[in-house]
Amino acid sequence: MHWRQHKISCNAPISKENWRPAFEAENRAPAWLPEKGHQPLNAQQWRDWTNHNLTEHWLYDDLPAIDVLKLSENEGSKTTEMNILFAASGGLANLIMTVNNLPTDTTTRLRVVLNDRDSAVVLRDLTLLLMAFTAQDSLATAECAVHFWYSQFIPQWCLGAITSQIGPSLKDVPSFPGMNESFDTDHMYSKTWTFGSRSTLTTELTRLECSRLFILLFFTVPPFPPLTPIENASNLSLKRPWDGTGDNRDDWDAILARLPSKWRVARERYHQETIVWPFGQPRDSNWIMNPNYFPLGFGGLAMKPASDPLASWPITKVMETIEGKASNDVYGKSFYYVRNQFRMFVERLRTLDIHVEVYCRDAKDLPKKLDGVQFDRIDASSLGENRRWDTISATPMLDTLGPMLKGRAENPHATLVSAYPFLFFEVQENMKEAERMAMFREAISPNSADLATIGAYLPPSAPEWKRKLGLRFLKDYEALWKFYYSNMDKFDSSYSTKIPIAPKPRQTIVESWPLQVKDPSARVANGVAAAAAQQEFNYLFATAQKPTTRFVEWQRQ
Repeated sequence: MHWRQHKISCNAPISKENWRPAFEAENRAPAWLPEKGHQPLNAQQWRDWTNHNLTEHWLYDDLPAIDVLKLSENEGSKTTEMNILFAASGGLANLIMTVNNLPTDTTTRLRVVLNDRDSAVVLRDLTLLLMAFTAQDSLATAECAVHFWYSQFIPQWCLGAITSQIGPSLKDVPSFPGMNESFDTDHMYSKTWTFGSRSTLTTELTRLECSRLFILLFFTVPPFPPLTPIENASNLSLKRPWDGTGDNRDDWDAILARLPSKWRVARERYHQETIVWPFGQPRDSNWIMNPNYFPLGFGGLAMKPASDPLASWPITKVMETIEGKASNDVYGKSFYYVRNQFRMFVERLRTLDIHVEVYCRDAKDLPKKLDGVQFDRIDASSLGENRRWDTISATPMLDTLGPMLKGRAENPHATLVSAYPFLFFEVQENMKEAERMAMFREAISPNSADLATIGAYLPPSAPEWKRKLGLRFLKDYEALWKFYYSNMDKFDSSYSTKIPIAPKPRQTIVESWPLQVKDPSARVANGVAAAAAQQEFNYLFATAQKPTTRFVEWQRQ
């Protein structure tokens, strides 16, 4: 899109401060809320609305990337060896953030295990890792990596560059079974690549997954010639989040209403083109379908309205990016930020003693696969409350992964990090006893101070639904976590702990509530939020994050 067209887009009605969603203009409740009472969304409604997956695959990380080591603040840069397990990685964002934040003088030998049970995620991440380890031009590789990772359409030259760059590394990997062979899901193919004198990448895939990798990279034939991104999306009849009426339209309007006015054009453009690419950069007829999103060149994966690459990275850091012509082009800034992070990752890999292993397994199977291996860090993601995905949940997560964590005698800083994005709803839906339910309501109900605080961050004219949602980024919910933890046996019938393990008294990896405004009431004077606090609220509120997400750092006792 040319710069002149960008200026026209920035004057669109949705970019104006006085724009309002249709349900507000029509003085009605949104379709996703009851007609009367504006009750809070229940857990399933919230999951549906904030679902970041594409059909059945979770191709975006849905929590901002964190450094799971914080080496300088914990063991120190002179530590000899560190073992890190990403038990349900969901992507490379946490690994990239961790590697990029390592002290420049570190000589630590790193063993990193990346696991996810979704083969689409694993094959994508394996591709990105091969790109990073084999890169000759770190900038060009990083640009292609962002396209491959986050855009449904990719410049034709990028796909060619990817296949030619990593193709030689895959020459020994079996592609398709012979005439008398089958896709035996029990037979595993193992491969280790060595890069330089100190780095390795190891994977273990089934024969079927090997074939999918080759199809992904070498046998996807686009059904259309190269076109512009919008022409590609039109030819494929990709559904946009604002198509239709009722829930879809109201969902989309609510998403726009949460954004700063000048971000709305960028968000709409992202869904029109389904690419992460700055305004003003060429959108010529040289884009083809990204095989990461369109395996075999058909069967495109429809985006959910709330699918958002911005959720994968710290939004404040993204907005600090200075590249790009348009200051409010949040997806352009996202492109530059992730490109810079991936480029730094490529360059750090060249200097580190690092050994990465990639597996595609259910987290329950990791103790057997990694028998005897003890880890200094375990990133459990949100496995602690993943009952909705029929996998290990709260205490079984501790039973499964806890024994794999080093004891305090071996490493007093060893930590298992878990996230509880649906803590609010887990408690609300599973606590049936009247007395405890009353305690829960007391823990979450806004008091007069909370109401005064939200009044400093949102104008009096803000609708009730927006004020209730905004309050979740400001209210202190620590009492809710303590309530959950002290009643954990009530939420999980399989409650047990194989080893003594408990939350650390002081977290040293990630803040307990990173998706909430820091000290919101203390940053208000005369009923007005300080500029930095207001900006923090606006950014968090805009990204549709789950503000009641509680991060917990566990340590063996």
